[in-house]
Amino acid sequence: METTRTELVASSLWAMGSGTHRQVRSKAKRAWAVCGIDHVFVAGVTAVVGPNGSGKTTLLRLLATIRAPARGEVVFEGRRVDTGGVSSADIRRYRACLGYLPQSFGLYPGMSSRQFVRYIGELKAVDPRELDERVDRALVMCGLDPACNRTLSRRSEGERRRTGLAAAVVAWPRVAILDEPMRSSDPIERLRCKGLLRALADAGAVCIVASSAISDVDGLCDRLLVLDGGRLAFAGAPHELTAMAQGCVFTAEFPSAAACGHQPPTGTVDTVIASASRRPGGTMRVRAVTPPGWTPSPEWVPARPSLEEAYLWLRTFGASSSYRD
Repeated sequence: METTRTELVASSLWAMGSGTHRQVRSKAKRAWAVCGIDHVFVAGVTAVVGPNGSGKTTLLRLLATIRAPARGEVVFEGRRVDTGGVSSADIRRYRACLGYLPQSFGLYPGMSSRQFVRYIGELKAVDPRELDERVDRALVMCGLDPACNRTLSRRSEGERRRTGLAAAVVAWPRVAILDEPMRSSDPIERLRCKGLLRALADAGAVCIVASSAISDVDGLCDRLLVLDGGRLAFAGAPHELTAMAQGCVFTAEFPSAAACGHQPPTGTVDTVIASASRRPGGTMRVRAVTPPGWTPSPEWVPARPSLEEAYLWLRTFGASSSYRD
């Protein structure tokens, strides 16, 4: 029997910035927070990255039906589900299989993490016979002790955020939309969160994760969207982005004092030092991102770009002409 592939479609989505009023609509370049985004989200992990103010949160709010687009549609399994005057039954059906973690959210301060996640599970109509087991599993997968009775008012910011993440996945959603799920997390918690997202994706869920840090999604995402000024600067697999930066990353080793004042490979301010690390013997290894087609001085040798370096290259040199989908 053929199964239906879970698919969420953003069709030419436009949305104004949250602080924009009618009187500034004529200043379109400054007013639009999301500008004509088209993309098909399928099972797996799709990371949405970009600098602050690039439109990540607005896009996720549109996909989660928290906001209605000014133009365009959100379509889930062939049915329009955005809040722009479509069937409320279709929206309810979509929201029933949606798990959403906003960038900021309220919690009931007098509840424990377990009580709050259980409450959300009840609202999501999780089978009562499975509810306690699902709640405990979600808490454990998010690094929280189900037996801890400490109220949310006494939890740290990171613990409250992980409580919100557990609530978003307690029903094991078919679509998970998560805004900065790894914010305020230590390295162990980041690994735990990545394992949770990978488990959801491997079960066939559409996972959409927004992050300001490309390192949070490196090694996790199957697809990558880079936003720049509300527009897609890149859409594709991570290896496609690193391939685009091939030949534009170089490395060299210098005495420590020389490295502090050493010019990049091109000798111009256009080239960006991506990293500098101290090596045995006191030397410094420097990696630099360069514009396409520039020839380095002899001490610099080509290096394979990391995803973070490829992202830096795109943001610095390639965003104007690199969009693909």
